[in-house]
Amino acid sequence: MFIRLLRNVASKIVFDFDDAINLRSNGEISRTRAHKFEAVIKAADLVLAGNSYLAESASALGARVEISPTSVNVDRYLSQIPKLEKISLVWIGSRSTSRYLESHRSILEALGEKIPGIKLRIIGDFELSLDHLEVENVPWTDSGEVDAIAQCHIGIAPMDDDNWTRGKCALKVIQYMAAGLPIVSSAVGANKDVIEHGETGFLADDQDAWLEGVGKLVDSRQLREQMGESARIQAKERYSSDATTRQSLSLLDQLLLAR
Repeated sequence: MFIRLLRNVASKIVFDFDDAINLRSNGEISRTRAHKFEAVIKAADLVLAGNSYLAESASALGARVEISPTSVNVDRYLSQIPKLEKISLVWIGSRSTSRYLESHRSILEALGEKIPGIKLRIIGDFELSLDHLEVENVPWTDSGEVDAIAQCHIGIAPMDDDNWTRGKCALKVIQYMAAGLPIVSSAVGANKDVIEHGETGFLADDQDAWLEGVGKLVDSRQLREQMGESARIQAKERYSSDATTRQSLSLLDQLLLAR
């Protein structure tokens, strides 16, 4: 009823979404969510989707869809803080997404066993411990997240592959890129679209690929700096709030001019 009322009073409706909100968080179908999603999509004159997977779900319902990626204020991620002495992997997230660390626990343990001398910094609202990889748990704060990321050397983004994660929009990966870090990530969702394999980081489908990607970056400071610089440039060009604002303004202008 709310959507029908809104449609009656609004000359144009724009709907923006960046999660698979038509599904449960475990990726299973929710009839209630799907029904509400369909109602909103069909009422909208323009849909802005965070990635191609989400765009397809809206297009299937007949919507006019444009991809509007997640963005950050890239300049905020400039930091002069020195790097940690020990080569450090970094993961940023919340308790709700910590399950992806748990599902990749065996890979994280293997990294600690096969690549000695590294550690994992977790920035979040929970604590994790591992047997074979040193873990530093850093409480997340808005004022401290930039330096906490920038102090590290390699950003990581392990994720499961299901309908829910395919709808995720690579925020943590874009944060790493803005901070000038190379990334090793599961080849899932927007992560595989945002990361250029071999250019800004490595996409890893299994334990061997994780070991290879992290190992190459640990062994070469030059490679870390080269990939990190490429990542920052791409973040500035494609995923900065300035870039997405320009895109949004252009789309809104087109929508208002359309009959």
